[in-house]
Amino acid sequence: MSITSPHHNLKCDLLIVGSGAARLIATITAAASGLDVIIAEKSELIDGATA
Repeated sequence: MSITSPHHNLKCDLLIVGSGAARLIATITAAASGLDVIIAEKSELIDGATA
């Protein structure tokens, strides 16, 4: 997957939208398996519903 904006051109195997606990676990699991992962979060903080 590629993401292009006026300021960034990013590539990843998996794009995680949101930063709740389940998504962070999925991110860790995917990264441990060798995938390049990007987390997209609208907030300045990583929290999701667990905060």
